Amino acid sequence: MAVRPQLDWQVGHATSLEIAGAARVRQYQRRYGDFVTGRVDANIRHRDSEYLSLHGTLGYVRELPTDALTGSLDAVFETRSVRETQSARFFADWSPDAVTTVNSGIGAIRTRYPGSSLLQTTKAYDFSIGLAKRLSARTTVGIQGQVAVSQGDELGSRTAKTLQLTATRRLDETWRADIRAGVEWAGMADPFDGGRGRERPRFTGSGTLCNESVRFMLCLAAALRSEVSALTGLRREWTLGADADWRLSEYGTLTLTGDYRKASGGPMPIDLFRLSAAYEHRLSQRFSLKGGVDYLRRSQVGDDRIGATIAHVTLTFRGFR
Repeated sequence: MAVRPQLDWQVGHATSLEIAGAARVRQYQRRYGDFVTGRVDANIRHRDSEYLSLHGTLGYVRELPTDALTGSLDAVFETRSVRETQSARFFADWSPDAVTTVNSGIGAIRTRYPGSSLLQTTKAYDFSIGLAKRLSARTTVGIQGQVAVSQGDELGSRTAKTLQLTATRRLDETWRADIRAGVEWAGMADPFDGGRGRERPRFTGSGTLCNESVRFMLCLAAALRSEVSALTGLRREWTLGADADWRLSEYGTLTLTGDYRKASGGPMPIDLFRLSAAYEHRLSQRFSLKGGVDYLRRSQVGDDRIGATIAHVTLTFRGFR
């Protein structure tokens, strides 16, 4: 059972505030336990002119490890704990002219696993600044720099510095491609070196290819970069993903999602594969029925793997606005 309230408030002619929340009660048999999960997100946006826009976010998430797997591979090592995340971010975009944008961002995130003796509380801070220039109606290029710091109770402090070139290309009316490529200097934990991280340059990059038509949306993504870890401080991760939404009719939508993640830089390499398929049918203006199947496979100690298949049905009621 879940409840999802939402508040949209136009504070002034240039400022808007959005607050959304969700609370969910889950009950399991066979001694797994009962859990209360949920999230609260607040977004404030301010755009007083075409030259400057500001955006701030605050968030709190309490989730089960199986829900956090596509966002963090740490949950592979702790399947019966709860993951709590607190985050704050601020973005500023400045456009000195019609084709140039200077963007910057600063953020902080704190992650903890109550009751876990393996995963530590981790704090991470990052700052980024970039420059983008529109060369034509279809092409934009730029450069982006970022510094991220990860701190753990027993892991010490680790720093990752990244410099990337960026490009965005509108291929036609529906297809869009985004590419980021550059170099990263990060100290990775080495289990054969007493846990000390050796900082050296590494390739980092990501790319997406998306189709955004009216009835069908498809997005393919790939990335190689460092991620914050509650086990090792920083960890090198490869990710592949695909998302598809197909509106079959006025009432029905089919969704397909696939994710693969693999990480190194810790006591053992780990990988995760997740595939989901769901169909949602709108019964009326306020009721909708959704059914789906998820397949999950993750690595285990000793190169063993464990898999699971989950079927779920959800009835949603949308209240009055």
